[in-house]
Amino acid sequence: MDSNDYEEKMREIRAALNRIPKYMENPEFKKAIENTQRVAAALGNMVVAISQSEAVKAFGRLAEQLSNIKLPQLSEEAKEGLENYHYLNKLESLQWPLYFWVSKDLMKELGPYTSISEENEDEISTIVCKFCTAEFIDGLLVDWNNSTVMDRKRIPILQEAISLYNSELYYGCVSILACQLNGIITDIYNMQRAYGKEFDLEDVKRAYQSFNPQKKVPTRIKKDSEKTQLLWFISDAEEGLMYWIKSIEYIYNIILTSEDSMNQSCHPCRNKICHGIQLNFGTREHALKSILTIDMMIRLGENLKHINENNAENLGTLKE
Repeated sequence: MDSNDYEEKMREIRAALNRIPKYMENPEFKKAIENTQRVAAALGNMVVAISQSEAVKAFGRLAEQLSNIKLPQLSEEAKEGLENYHYLNKLESLQWPLYFWVSKDLMKELGPYTSISEENEDEISTIVCKFCTAEFIDGLLVDWNNSTVMDRKRIPILQEAISLYNSELYYGCVSILACQLNGIITDIYNMQRAYGKEFDLEDVKRAYQSFNPQKKVPTRIKKDSEKTQLLWFISDAEEGLMYWIKSIEYIYNIILTSEDSMNQSCHPCRNKICHGIQLNFGTREHALKSILTIDMMIRLGENLKHINENNAENLGTLKE
């Protein structure tokens, strides 16, 4: 790489940094980037950190901005992390919320597809459904049964939804899960308040701007709105932040959408299903996406609980 190419890469990185939402800036990362002799190492370390779920509130869509920048001297571990970036971006472009399930086999099968279309959507759906075996679904249900972040009275309801999925009764499965989603979001919100977390309106506004770049922030934001609560969660999701950004964006912009263009979507749009607008949700794809959405919310809740417990433990240690 000659000096001109190097400077061009530096300009790309600086431009990407300038586009990071303010609430996700990381001073240490920016300091490392400013030192031109450490650019490759800094990027490599960042990729590794994210791939190991150690990233903190450091970036909004920085991964997308940097994923195509090629720098020399990346370690094998960093290259693997960079592959995970591309994998997450591919899942997003193919509109399948499997962000917490990194599989080299699935990566390979999805490799030829760059976006979803009428011509390939059935092929992509077949590949994903093949990956999500009965054992895969059973494993999710085991995790849900062991979860402590939602009302335990939801467990038999979720069990019945999975039973309906296994029996190919997809309308019933999707209807149940669509109704439970907002309740689980509220359970997690109440858990956060129980841990003494204060609702930060400014965090919500910045997250809203990040997920709605073309819209003006509402003058009134309702705390009891599940969409608002969802935006609040992201300000506290410290571990594996990139995964949470993708997951919450999918739930916020797709599952909880109010856009008329999504009335008969290939996604299980919660509000439209519960209000009787969306009528095409009796498919395996809709049901599987509903299951994956519930799973993402429960995983987010468990992650937030883990962070709260660690913070409480660290505070106790300091007091001693």
